[in-house]
Parts: sequence; structure tokens; C-alpha cells
Amino acid sequence: TQIINDEIQTVGMNDLIGNSDNEYADSIASSDETPEKIAEIMDEAQKTVEIFEQIFKKMPEQKTYVLKKRIGYITDQEMLKSIAKKIDRTRERVRQIEINALKLFQRKAEELAAEKKITENPVISYIIQKNSDGFLVEASELIKILRAVCRNIEFAVETYHAIIGTH
Repeated sequence: TQIINDEIQTVGMNDLIGNSDNEYADSIASSDETPEKIAEIMDEAQKTVEIFEQIFKKMPEQKTYVLKKRIGYITDQEMLKSIAKKIDRTRERVRQIEINALKLFQRKAEELAAEKKITENPVISYIIQKNSDGFLVEASELIKILRAVCRNIEFAVETYHAIIGTH
């Protein structure tokens, strides 16, 4: 539990804008990306971080910790085995926690959207949409979506660093 308490934290874009080195982001900075497009990318990343933080605040610590580590939210993605060792659980138990955390993430996103406590966001809209059978997005699909969102946030931050470094 101590590891969880030490590592879980609330973040915003100011926390993300620390040090970053990435050749790809450097190439974007020197490419044809307009300042308006970069501002749009940063704005969308900021909104997504704020929404994710609202959702994570409504979840238990252990589920939040496991989900953040698995999707690579403001950290590197981690394997089940690595997380299991840190929280003194079996790999299978961490997998179960991950599945439960994904379902809870969806439910909390749905609740916040229904209460109008989160701004409209295409990612959240997709996560909480129901298929023709009335089911939410499958856990396997949700984890892919969340990982892609985290990569986009990381891209936005790296692009910001590359731009700042060029001026």
C-alpha cells in the first residue's frame, strides 16, 4: 500500500511539462505544424487530463494505481508482473483488478457525463456509448483506447517541449 500512496498523485499539464526528449516531437516542431494546431493539441490534452483526473478521484486507490500503470498514464506502461510485485499481489489478481478498474472507469465517466460534471470530449463520449445491445465498450477495446489517449497526451507534451526548445 505504501507504494500506491507514494506513486498516486493528481496531475495537470503543469506537472506534465517537465523534461522531455523525443526525436519524433523534435521533428514535429520543425515541420509544418502551425502554432494553432499545436495549441489545439495541447488544449485537447489538457482537457483529457482534467477529465481523467476527475474520474480517477472517484475510484479506489488500488484500482487507480493499477489502471494508470497499465495504460501508461503519465508514466511508462507496466506489465502485470511488475505491478503485482509492487503491490504484493499475484499477476492474476492484478489482471482482475485491471478489468474491474476499467469497468469502474467507464461507470464513473458515465456518471460524471450524466451529471454534466465533465466537458464534452470525444474520447469520453466513445467510452460511455453503448452498443446496440446496451453494453459499454468491451474492456479489451477500452484499454486500447486509454493507451492511445495516453500516447496522445505524451505526444502533446513532447511537441510542446520541442517547440519551446526551438524558440
